[in-house]
Order: sequence, then C-alpha cells, then structure tokens
Amino acid sequence: MKHLSERPTSTRLDLLKRSLNCSDILVLFIYVPSRACWLLTYDWRGGDALCKIVKMVQTFGFQSSSNVMPQ
Repeated sequence: MKHLSERPTSTRLDLLKRSLNCSDILVLFIYVPSRACWLLTYDWRGGDALCKIVKMVQTFGFQSSSNVMPQ
C-alpha cells in the first residue's frame, strides 16, 4: 500500500494544468489588451519594434496553448 508521503509532489496532470494556465495568462494579458486598443483606435502608436515584439508574444501564446499535450 502506498502512503501519501510517497506520492510525487507534481504529477503530469499538474504540469499540464500549469502550462495551460501560463499560456492562457499570456493570451489574456498580451493579446486581449493589444486587440482592444487596436479595435478602439485603429492605430498603432507603439512603433515598429514594439509591434513585432507584441505580435511575436501573441503568436507564442497561441502556439503554446495549442501544443500542450499530456505525456
């Protein structure tokens, strides 16, 4: 019989939940505000470099949430 103290502290399901939460938070705090600003103003005032960084982080957030798979 296995005791509770022998149970691993982090299971694969916990890892899956953590990575999904991280990617959802990334989408929530990067994609949603930038999209809301774009829809309100139809103008980007952050410059070319910031535009590329924001789009890269948006793409990374969506890719990370779609590529999470249990092992």
